[in-house]
Amino acid sequence: MQVIRSNILLLSLLLFTNLCNGQTINASLPEPGYLFINKNVEYLATENEISVTDVLKPSSQKGFKKVPDISVLFKGYDAYHYWYRFSISNKDTVNKPLILLLGQLGIRHAEIWKRDKNTWVSLGKTGYKYPFKSRPHLFAHYAYPISVAPLVTDTFYVNADENHAFKVIAFALLKPKVMNQMEK
Repeated sequence: MQVIRSNILLLSLLLFTNLCNGQTINASLPEPGYLFINKNVEYLATENEISVTDVLKPSSQKGFKKVPDISVLFKGYDAYHYWYRFSISNKDTVNKPLILLLGQLGIRHAEIWKRDKNTWVSLGKTGYKYPFKSRPHLFAHYAYPISVAPLVTDTFYVNADENHAFKVIAFALLKPKVMNQMEK
């Protein structure tokens, strides 16, 4: 009986986690090799900057809202700081390299975070306050190379400082070969 209760609790927790984190994106992108993912992204707007540790607290997790299912969302001007989150599932037995393209142009600072074992690690910083050659992916728009290990679902958090700027929310995932073609 104890095992049944434990399994029910575990299944309930997994279902609740999936409901809170929006729809998971499949790492095997459909042809033509890119996908606009706004409908899979959630955001948290805060008056002050908060750290990744603070955004992971249950009180912050409750504040996330779904981004509307629009490829490019013009949100207008506001004074808020934003955190975005999305999850990618790799059901394949091989690693899936992807490029996360941020369509936002007025980003002063952006940093993406991913869980690695028991800690959250930064995958790099970008934005107009940083030199071009220090970007995680050298491209005119802000972009990050990311990868999802085999048979894993990863959740990513993006901190974007667009404080006192006009907000445009536009996220896309691309296969590296598609990004390479676009760069040329």
